[in-house]
Parts: sequence; structure tokens; C-alpha cells
Amino acid sequence: MHLNQRTIEFLLFFYMIMVYLLGELIEPNFLDEAYTVLLLAFSVSLKMKKEQFFCVVIFGLYLVYSHHFSANPNKIAQYTDCIQLLKPFAFFYFFYKNPLDFSKRQKKFFRMVCLFISIALLISYINYEMKEGLIRHPFTLGITSFCLATFYYYLSNDKKKYNTLLFILLIGLLSFRVKYMLEFMLFIMALFFVKRKIRINAKYTILIILTVLLGSYLAIAKFKFYFVEADEAARFLLYKTMPLVLKDYFPFGSGYASYATSASGVYYSPLYHRYGIDDGYGMTESNYSYISDTFFPVLAEFGVVGIFLFFLFWKKRLKEISNISDDIKNYRIALLIVAMVGIESVAGPVFVMSYNFIPMALLGSICNKSIQKQSCDA
Repeated sequence: MHLNQRTIEFLLFFYMIMVYLLGELIEPNFLDEAYTVLLLAFSVSLKMKKEQFFCVVIFGLYLVYSHHFSANPNKIAQYTDCIQLLKPFAFFYFFYKNPLDFSKRQKKFFRMVCLFISIALLISYINYEMKEGLIRHPFTLGITSFCLATFYYYLSNDKKKYNTLLFILLIGLLSFRVKYMLEFMLFIMALFFVKRKIRINAKYTILIILTVLLGSYLAIAKFKFYFVEADEAARFLLYKTMPLVLKDYFPFGSGYASYATSASGVYYSPLYHRYGIDDGYGMTESNYSYISDTFFPVLAEFGVVGIFLFFLFWKKRLKEISNISDDIKNYRIALLIVAMVGIESVAGPVFVMSYNFIPMALLGSICNKSIQKQSCDA
């Protein structure tokens, strides 16, 4: 069975409108969870790749483990958390198996969609009366601009000028988010300085040093707020307590819905009482708004074994990205997506949010090219 590109085109267009354009107006929005289940169903009917099969099995085994050993015994919470955490991997592996392969007409259509959504968000953001509609938080403008710019670049001819791409990227700067500013700098650096596979030489060393210095300057105030001055802030408490959770629930972790996830707040996890962090700002049972405001601490649910598997996943992706370095456009895009996931995951849950659909879809499609290249070379 082969999934028609027309079907993928419709699913992608519908998702872009409902999440990237109207996502703030539709609450709660369960479209990403619905797509997770749908893409998994498609994957089963299309026959999964071995790696995807193992991924689903691992998540399933952790669900069984959670039923017996999770610090949060609520079964509904565990199933909810499982779907939410499986989401980015479902997106990635579906397009890893069924890469985006658009015609010229489809590429032009989706470039127009990217531009339309960007302009709509810009107008909404600068219009005070509309600002509470399409955009209710600067975060939305930043991450949406990154996703749309990345997709627009993927659909473009790399030999053309970057005017429209830069326009979409510049819109995101209005969010005044430090993380987006760093992502913006990396995007510009990739466009104009990465001409071939990155190797450690004087040129790239200088660029990396300058980027790190500027990024550090921009981020230092945020870092101090999150990890130094904010003794009762949620992110600080979650990072501080993570090693204890890993130690106490060695080696498989505290189980689904127990730590740093949305489900662990909605179905309040007993773990927060146990470690005495249930009185932190945004961490209480009545106000858990910041419990899931980061990603890396979530890995405590999977223990050191889960952290090792997470590391293996990204190690393989980097190897595949390295193999397509002669396709400079896709090489740049893949590196930018990996960088975005790393930057956002330090103090944000983007990796498991609905916005991560396009980045993971693109990463899956690009990594598929690496497999195809290896098959041709063999």
C-alpha cells in the first residue's frame, strides 16, 4: 500500500491552518494527538520500518512498566502522556517512511501558504485588537516563524534569492524571545556561511565562537532567572530534582505522567509532594501551569535507559544528516532543526508540542534521502 501525495498534501495543509494559523483560537486543540494516532495507523497499514517498530514497542513496554511501577498510578494520565510523548517520533517516522515529494505546483502552493500565514500573524501581532486572537504569547510568533521559514526554504530553489525567506524569519524577531534570536542567528549563519559539510577549521571555529558569545550574551539574563535567581521557579526545581528521580527510579525511570509533563500536572503526580517541590510557582496542584514548561527533565520518566535510547535516536539522525552533506540545502535544514530542538528543549516543551510537526516531518523526509543515497552507493 502506498499513501498518495494528494492525501499527504491535504493532511499537511489542514494541519498548517488549524495549528500554525488558528491554533491559539481553538482550545483545547487535540489535532496533534489525533494526527499521532492517524499517522501510526497509516504506518501500520504501510508496514513500519524496523526502527519505527522498535520505537513503538519501547513506548508500549514503558506503558506496561508504568501500569505497575509509575509514581502516578492514574491509568488515564499514563495513556495521555504516552500519546503526547510518542507524538514527535510518530511524526518523524511517518515521513521517514513516506518522505515529502511535492510537484512544482504543490511546492508553489505551500510556499504561498507559508507566506499567507506569516503575513496574517504579523498583522495580528501589530494590531492590538487582533493580538489576543491569533497570537496570545510571543512564543507562538517565534516558533511559528521558524517552522514556516524552514518549510519555505525546503520548498524553494536554493539558487534563488532569500528575500521572502528572510521576511518570514524577521517576523519572528518581533517576539523578542532570546531562544528565537539564537535560532535566527544560526539560520542566517547556515544560509550564508555553511557551503559544505561542517568541519573543524579556522572559519567555522571563529563563526561558532562568535555565535556562542553572542548567544551567551543574549541568554545570560534568562539563564540567571531560570537557574540561579529563581529558587522557586518551576524549571529550576525540575532540573534540580531530576537527578534524584533518576536515582530513586533507576534504571527505567518514574513512568508516564509522573514528572515534568502536562499529564503529570492535570492528573497531579504524587512525585511533586514526595520531593517537596509542590509549592513552587506554577507547580502546585491548583496551579500547574509551569510543570511542563521544559523538556529535558521529562526524560526522568524513562530513566537512564530512556536517556540512552534518546541519545541513540539523535546519534543516528546526525549520522544520516552527515551522509547528505552534498545536498547543502537539506543539510542546512536538518542541522537547523536539530539545533532548534536542542535550544528549545532546555527551557521549553516544543519537542512534544503541536508546532513540532513540520520540523519532524522535514527531518524524517531529509533522513530518508540519506537512506536512498546509501542504497544507491551500495
